[in-house]
Amino acid sequence: MAWLVRAEPWDAAAGAVRPLYYSDVGFLSKPTDTPGDVYWDRRIGVGLSMQARLFADGQAGGEGDVDYGDLTLENGDGALDALADLDWDGRLLEVRFSAKDAPVWADFAVAVSGTVESLTPGDELTIKLRSLKALLDDPLQPLRYAGTGGAEGLETLKDRRRPMTLGIARQAELVVEDTANLVVAWDNAACGGILNLKDKGGPLVAGPDYPTREAMLAAPMGAYGYVTCDVLGKARIGAQPFWPITGDVLGRSRGGNLVANGRLGQSAAGWTLGGGWSWTSPALLASDSPLESGWAPTGIASRVAAPGLYGDGRACLVTESTATGQHTLASAAVSFAAGTQTTLQVKARAVAGAPCLQLLYGGSTHGSNAWANFDLASGALGSKGTAATAAITALGGGVYLCTLAAPVTAAGSNPAYAILVPTAAAARSPSYAGAGRQLELQDVQLEAAATASEYGGRLVSAAGIAGTASQAVATVAGRLYAAKVMVTRSAGSLALQVGSTALATAVASGRLVQIFRATGSSTTVAFSADSAFAGSVDDVQVVEWLGRFGDLAQLAVGQSTGLTAGDFAAGTVDSMNAVAPQRVGLWYDGSGEMTIRQAIDQLATGPGAWWICDDARRILLGRLEPPAATPDFEFDEHAIHEILPREVARRLKLQTIGYGRRWRPLNDSEILATILGAEREALRTEWLTEAYADATVAAQSLLAREERIDGSLDDKADAAGEAQRRVAMHGARRKMFEITVDFIAGLRVGMTVGISHSRYGLAAGRNFVVTELDRDAESDTLSLILWG
Repeated sequence: MAWLVRAEPWDAAAGAVRPLYYSDVGFLSKPTDTPGDVYWDRRIGVGLSMQARLFADGQAGGEGDVDYGDLTLENGDGALDALADLDWDGRLLEVRFSAKDAPVWADFAVAVSGTVESLTPGDELTIKLRSLKALLDDPLQPLRYAGTGGAEGLETLKDRRRPMTLGIARQAELVVEDTANLVVAWDNAACGGILNLKDKGGPLVAGPDYPTREAMLAAPMGAYGYVTCDVLGKARIGAQPFWPITGDVLGRSRGGNLVANGRLGQSAAGWTLGGGWSWTSPALLASDSPLESGWAPTGIASRVAAPGLYGDGRACLVTESTATGQHTLASAAVSFAAGTQTTLQVKARAVAGAPCLQLLYGGSTHGSNAWANFDLASGALGSKGTAATAAITALGGGVYLCTLAAPVTAAGSNPAYAILVPTAAAARSPSYAGAGRQLELQDVQLEAAATASEYGGRLVSAAGIAGTASQAVATVAGRLYAAKVMVTRSAGSLALQVGSTALATAVASGRLVQIFRATGSSTTVAFSADSAFAGSVDDVQVVEWLGRFGDLAQLAVGQSTGLTAGDFAAGTVDSMNAVAPQRVGLWYDGSGEMTIRQAIDQLATGPGAWWICDDARRILLGRLEPPAATPDFEFDEHAIHEILPREVARRLKLQTIGYGRRWRPLNDSEILATILGAEREALRTEWLTEAYADATVAAQSLLAREERIDGSLDDKADAAGEAQRRVAMHGARRKMFEITVDFIAGLRVGMTVGISHSRYGLAAGRNFVVTELDRDAESDTLSLILWG
């Protein structure tokens, strides 16, 4: 057996790391090895011992213990005295092992890769080792308030750490950082948003979200109780509150808005508007494809795409030809049913030559009097046919919504027409000499209804028109997202739906924020207006927020340590998210100190997760589960030096899980007197609970235990599932053993080993989870504690 040690202390004089190589028997690497042609000096006196424990006291969840012993290098000749002048703390030390008597470089495997805590010189130079987790004693939140006012907080907040939300936090008391502007904060970085905000327990109406603090402060509040700046984790209250301000808030987000265009357009089959939004409505007969290519021109010199009212490229700049004749754009033919009412509308803006616009239906379906003129210079309605009902509405920026409604007098098929005319008094479909007049047209549509349902770049529905606006966004299965939308409503209701799941129904004006979990690579977000709905939808956002333990552990580690995703074992975060996808949450208000280590431990309690550093100096995440069907290593009676039964915890008959923590329970004096009954009691309650009991275990094991764990889970179903999982795991009859085997590189806690032995009912073999491991450097053996 042979051991190698590579160390990388810092040499200040050289301004670089100095690699050092030692062994217990002497070793020379070949030129083709990496590192090549290096002599590993025979200096190791006492090899590195290590103890690792997955969990303590039968409680699965949180930080696993890893304790390294001391590595000693023989220095009786004083040749290593100068090593004391190097900087060792926090530096890499890698230990390799081979079980062969005459190994080559390829025979060595990494036994441990750790962080040096200190070096003590002497005849036996002692190196004390710590794991990578030594860095995780840093504060969770490195940023503090300066206390100078505004965004830097009140003077009373000076040197206090800024608040931070990991995952979801219910009824958190937001930090008041600016009393003059009534600004409160739940984080200092981009977040998922606010699900609800309450003043003294009473809900506030959510207003729009703004991209900067300055825009949020300048925003008109109107009837809104608060507005937000989600990218900074801040909100502004609309009026002097009663206090306290509490809310259900979402923590850090990943990436930006996934919605291509926050405004909603419409389309009939084959027609799509508004950056990916489509509109499905029984009333919609036709809508515009790009006018520069999809409508048939007559007497038109050119049609080119234009920025339009919203700068989204949806408008068409139309230039009249100078020829004599009609100057029209005609849609594809539309089928009309006799006796129905139809509405044609378009947004239009005069660009050059003071053009007027005429909207017109074909005579064979609507008669010769279904037309109207619109003066785009004055915003006035011009002459029209007797069968027409017309209106012109200013939308701002010289843009007008022009609407023509008329009944269908005979069934048939006809185009809809948008016609340039020289004056608002022009006759139906006139012929004249063009003068190169120009106008912009946008969002032309035709509906079988007395009114149309879209204008101004938003989904706007008048009572009597039902339909659904939808857009597919790119998602990742299993990840958590927030759908956010600003709704203005005067009647009816609007339902928000993601995929096939209905999330919420808007019955009042305000901003909706709802959370969902993606089930595939594409998720359709839809808004369905009932036939009574009158209102609008705008500022639609879909953002990913981090709410699973694996994601949050990685986020917390990366806050201030300089560690990255590469410092986690390959695939461990994804594996953890797959086995424990539950929503979890932690609220840190900055008033005390919380380390990264403490934060991860608190988050781990809900899903029963553990975390530890593996031998390759990487963070490993996992969860205690029954032994796997296929073991990672197997030991028979000949390989086991010693086997000792260990005491097993009493079986579990009842598990209670505390979930959905209300981080700031209110007392009676902090709740509005108008809030009564169950709603009032909910505001006073810190924990919700779910329990699972196994009557069979209780009948079989008279001393079976009951257990309650208050953890980080947010959802009722998740808590119920976790209670059942724990009872199934700890309610079953289990065995524990301590065995001693020869040292094997790569064996670690959390793995499954199979053992077979003539004693203790193990003749047929049985699989166990390694919960503790003790590496003896003197004897090159491993002592394992097994559970299963």
